[in-house]
Amino acid sequence: MLGKLGLFSLILASAWFIKLAFDRQWINESGRIFTGLIIGYGILAGGIDMARRNYRILAPGVIGTGVAIVYISIFGAYYFYDLLGIQESFVFLVLLSIASAFFAVRGDSEPLYIFSLVGGLLAPLILSRGENSYRFLFSYMTIILVGYLLVSRFRAWRVAPFVLFTGVHLVFGAWLADRLQDSSPGFPLAFVGFLFAAFVLREVFLVARHRAPSADSVVLLAVNTAFAALWIVIVLAEFYPRFRAHGLLLLGAAVLLSDRYLARHWDQASELVRGYGQAQGYIFLMVLILTGLSFGTGGPTWILFGLSIAIALLLVGSLGGLKAPVIASVPVWILITPLVFFALPRNEHYVFLWNERFALAALGAVALAGAYLLNRSLERRWMRFFVYGALFYIVFASLLEVRNLVVDPHLRNLCYSYVLAGYAIVLLTIGFLRGSVSLRMAGIVIASVVVLKLYLYDVWTMSMLVRIIAFFSLGLALVLLSLFYQRLRPRLFPSSLLPVFLLLGLAWAFPSAGLSAESFSSTGYHFYKSLPASGLLAREAPPAYGVFELDDDVYRDGGGADLRIVLNGSRTLPYFTRPVHGTGIQGETRPEVIYSGLAQRRRIYVLRLDAPPDGARYTSVQVGSNQDYESGVHVSSGPDTDRLAGEGFHSLYSYGSDTERTTVPLHDGQARYVRLEFDSEHSFYFPAATYRSARETLEITQSVDPEEMETTRDPDLQASVYYFENARRRNIDRLVLRFQEERFDRTVEIQEFDADLKEYTGTSYGRISSRGTPDAPQSIPLEFSNGNAIKVYIYDEDNDPLTLIGFEAVSPREEVVFELPDPAVLPENSENEFRLYYGNEYARRPSYEIRDTYSSDLRHARLNLGPATPNEDFGYSIVEPPLSSWIIRVLFVLLLLGVSYPAYRVLARFAEHRAGSEAGQ
Repeated sequence: MLGKLGLFSLILASAWFIKLAFDRQWINESGRIFTGLIIGYGILAGGIDMARRNYRILAPGVIGTGVAIVYISIFGAYYFYDLLGIQESFVFLVLLSIASAFFAVRGDSEPLYIFSLVGGLLAPLILSRGENSYRFLFSYMTIILVGYLLVSRFRAWRVAPFVLFTGVHLVFGAWLADRLQDSSPGFPLAFVGFLFAAFVLREVFLVARHRAPSADSVVLLAVNTAFAALWIVIVLAEFYPRFRAHGLLLLGAAVLLSDRYLARHWDQASELVRGYGQAQGYIFLMVLILTGLSFGTGGPTWILFGLSIAIALLLVGSLGGLKAPVIASVPVWILITPLVFFALPRNEHYVFLWNERFALAALGAVALAGAYLLNRSLERRWMRFFVYGALFYIVFASLLEVRNLVVDPHLRNLCYSYVLAGYAIVLLTIGFLRGSVSLRMAGIVIASVVVLKLYLYDVWTMSMLVRIIAFFSLGLALVLLSLFYQRLRPRLFPSSLLPVFLLLGLAWAFPSAGLSAESFSSTGYHFYKSLPASGLLAREAPPAYGVFELDDDVYRDGGGADLRIVLNGSRTLPYFTRPVHGTGIQGETRPEVIYSGLAQRRRIYVLRLDAPPDGARYTSVQVGSNQDYESGVHVSSGPDTDRLAGEGFHSLYSYGSDTERTTVPLHDGQARYVRLEFDSEHSFYFPAATYRSARETLEITQSVDPEEMETTRDPDLQASVYYFENARRRNIDRLVLRFQEERFDRTVEIQEFDADLKEYTGTSYGRISSRGTPDAPQSIPLEFSNGNAIKVYIYDEDNDPLTLIGFEAVSPREEVVFELPDPAVLPENSENEFRLYYGNEYARRPSYEIRDTYSSDLRHARLNLGPATPNEDFGYSIVEPPLSSWIIRVLFVLLLLGVSYPAYRVLARFAEHRAGSEAGQ
């Protein structure tokens, strides 16, 4: 334990040191991943070397530490720096989990195997893009369960099954709460069935090969049945409520078959078999009762009812000397505990220590402690977990009381420490006076929590350098103590810790000059343009901002994320972009309403527009009403009433003159007829239709062949899904779709990828329709755009899927507003050369604060870009993508292969030596 705490301290200290290096820009983004991979694999190799030297306790922890650092490095390369794609990151994380599982089985290390399980379960979650890919998720977890069964043929570990069980059920429960209604029942039910069968197969058939049946197997089987029944009831209640009893009946038949097998083959543990059989009956009773409760309400009556059931089972089992009721109470306690602490809202008459939540928690603590006391005379060592549960109830309830009582966060944190320290003193005192090992251990654990809290939480107020020194000192001290504990020979210390010191030295020395992050490096950019802005800074009162419009060269060779305004070749200037508004012809006409009607509670208007002046197009229609309103409007336009094509769906509202959106944009400016279908029965009028100069000069269009786009079908939503990668990373104003079909009316949903969250968010809705016009363009406006990938859902709505034959993404022409530097802070006699660099497809969008600090009242200077010039410094660097991405891939694979072979040879001997040492003790 000391060695593991020491390693944990070393990990924290290393992380803080590396963060310090990152914050001070000693290491660039690719260099950070290189450093993480080399340090991680180096520590892993050091752990294998410790296994070769038979450091029985420390070696698995060091190996796990190395694997954890590699895991974090691969995740960071994808999530933070976009150096790896999502598919390859997932493959690398899965390979790493498989390798750590292999190391665990080979070295007979259950903690390392637990880490591989956690890493394997986290891989699809942390790489999720927010999509409901439950078929893939459940198939992937099925593969994990199959691997778990294969491992169980060789290792009968006791803790790993509970970790896997908890992790899988947490993932499944979270999916149920968020995505069940958007899915189909078949796949989830099949997965629940396999999940139930996997744990039954492991505990009933595979574990029996290695050891005699034990209480932990009975508990796992009982809880397995409880959760299988719960999930079956929830899924069937969503889709087939009448068949809930049928699902439980099938599950009961499976349980009965396993009971009969146990009765024949577990003769040496007949009491366990009887307890298991009785527990199954209680569990089914609990499931039938609890499925009728609404966990969303969480009222005190329902919580008290659940506590009463759990307490009744404990009393029956304790007073009658029966194990089965006591074991059956465990899943009830698991289900009811979150409700006790979190389901009750705080009312306005809250009184410290005199409220419903604390009373229920105290009742639970008394019941758990009483069960332990009633069973203390029996040889049931596992009953001590009930007294630990009682301590958890009362301690956690006390902490929640402090949280509600103390408002100041600093005082609250101090009170937490006082409460924990008080309980630790009481338990240690009683434990030593009464000779109770359980109470002494509980007191030591709580005291350790206080120390760890002070060291791991309160220490965050320290400076970065003090934290690094403190945690390196703590980590090395604990590792040293662990080594002395194992060997008791100081002469082994230098050689055993040599790999650790070498790796830490490497971490310190690795940021060489080649990896130092410059404020700007032009090597990755193909082109630049000069900006004649140096003369502006020579004025007595220079302007605050420069403004220039992006030209065709930048649109052709650059994108929305690779623009860099650079001063004197090294300093980047903050900027933001905004749409260019046309100048020249503009005006208004009054539309003529040629039709007005009400159909199915929807108000419909058809407008006729006069021909605009030559060179102008209609851009919008103004909407008015004599009352406040909120309505959606589906817009169609065309050259005549028989050939109307969808212009999009918009939300309009008016809550007074200060809060309104009353403009319907038009994109097909040549149209003379406009159809407006409102989701409201209100009457509207149309005071004006606005026209401006032709829009071609104000828009950039990206055309994509639909056959080259990633396309999928979502059978649950009955929708076709199209992915537009937006490789140029331009802000998208609207999408224009064309379909083979002539008549349709469908709903469209658009989501854009959030580069920070790494998932598709921000949904926009619209409608597309055509009433007989072939190849009619369907314009879908986007309410927002951050220049990332776009996902488009086209819903079938009980019709045949539409055939997409054209896809265009329309972006507004933009101008750049950048902040001019203060001449007083610039070097004297400098040329002050301004350049716009562009043409780097691997550049990431910068994050500047200028949009928040920008003031339109300050002076602006409008500039013109110079001619495009090839960048003479262009070249690929090993610390910049794409080369750095390939180096990361090669490093990961080669180093993983490099440590696998020595691990294969060393860990088998390590396991044999450890088994021999444990047998000889």
